[in-house]
Amino acid sequence: MGTVLLTISQPASKPVPAYQRTCPLTRTLAGQGYTGAMSTAGTMSEVLQYLRDRVAAATGPIEVRNPANDDELLSEQWEKSPAAYREFNRWLAWFTNEWSQVMAAQRVPELHRLLSTLFGEDVAIDAIKKHAAQTMDLRRSSQLKVQSSGAMTSAAGAAVVRANTFYGDE
Repeated sequence: MGTVLLTISQPASKPVPAYQRTCPLTRTLAGQGYTGAMSTAGTMSEVLQYLRDRVAAATGPIEVRNPANDDELLSEQWEKSPAAYREFNRWLAWFTNEWSQVMAAQRVPELHRLLSTLFGEDVAIDAIKKHAAQTMDLRRSSQLKVQSSGAMTSAAGAAVVRANTFYGDE
């Protein structure tokens, strides 16, 4: 249980990146909040909404039990230390805000900076590369489309993005 207290008790001026916050408590909460989203971004959004809803509905610290042993209360430190629970709530608000910015990011450098803050440099680079590869696959298969607003999509009712055939002066 000491690990949980250490990971959620960082100074407010410098939150610890999410990839450094993994512990049985947060993994259990994430598992409870997962409802089958098909994408990583969708999963993150639904888990964060689940956490926010649980916290908002609770009159005190939320109770989190070990799914493998219902007698083990993973969130016991929140009962013993209200400051630790307040810190978890502060972290949840910070992470939710950062994730909202990730979802609204319009440019790759901005997305890279935000993802690096949350998950570290390696994860950010890997995520951007995978997104670019998926976009190219959609384009090659004529499934990448553009809405009238200019937003890229794969949804029906938008114009197909044609292959690039201009290669400069020949």
